[in-house]
This record gives sequence, structure tokens and C-alpha cells, in this order.
Amino acid sequence: MSELPSLNQEYGQADLEREMAEHKAFYLEKGDSLRDLTEKEWKQHFLNNFFSQMPGGFSRSTIDQLSKLYSQEEIEADAELRETMKLYPRMFADVDRIIEKLGLDKDQLAAWTKSPGGLSEKTPDEFLDALFKIYIELRKLGYQHQKLQS
Repeated sequence: MSELPSLNQEYGQADLEREMAEHKAFYLEKGDSLRDLTEKEWKQHFLNNFFSQMPGGFSRSTIDQLSKLYSQEEIEADAELRETMKLYPRMFADVDRIIEKLGLDKDQLAAWTKSPGGLSEKTPDEFLDALFKIYIELRKLGYQHQKLQS
């Protein structure tokens, strides 16, 4: 079970590029099916469902549904559920603060997030750029890649 994040203020663009290169190398070793991905598609593959943490994202509605389905006692009794209900609302609040701090348009991010099909070749580059800016700030706060992209 993972803990809540701890600060990692040193995380930056070079760390992101290293992680993305490691991600690409790992998946290329697994087989040929990903060899023909464009750079944009590799970026999307790396982020996976990270966009769902943005305003309007399905992760937010999932957490809302869980909080309605389970009583506080049930949440406290289940370690995985308890961690989920602790981590994700905090992450969403951090995402919202980062969006404000960076001066990004929250409504535009929500509109892109709600676009059918998730991330695709039609995803605007501005959306990917904003996602990576937010991603870096969340990593500085100590969030791990696996939690951000799931």
C-alpha cells in the first residue's frame, strides 16, 4: 500500500524526459505493436488516463460515486478503499490549485477532458502541454507516476 505523497521539489523537465524515455524503452522491449507510434502517441501512452484527474474527468466522478456507495465505516474498514478515498480527493484539490497557479483555463481543460475517446491524435497539443505542466507540478508534490496515470 502506498502512502500519501511527500515533497520532491527537485523534479523537473529532465526527470520527465528520462521517465518518458524509460517508459518507451520498456514498452518497445515488450514487442513490435508499439513501434509505429508517433511522438504524440508516446506522450499519450505515457500519460495514459492522467487526463481523467482534470476537472470534468471520469476519475473525479468515480470518486464521487464511491463516496455515495460506501459509508464512512465501510471506507475505514477497507485499506485499499480508504487509501483511494484519501489520495484522490487530495490529488484533485492539488490539480485545481496547480491549474490556478499556472494560470490555465479550467473550463477549457474540462472541455478537452470530456472530449469523447480520451487522448488521441486529435487531442490538441495545447492540452498535452498543459497536462505535462500539471504532471510536473504534481510530481514535485510527491505523487508517483502510477497514481497519476491510473
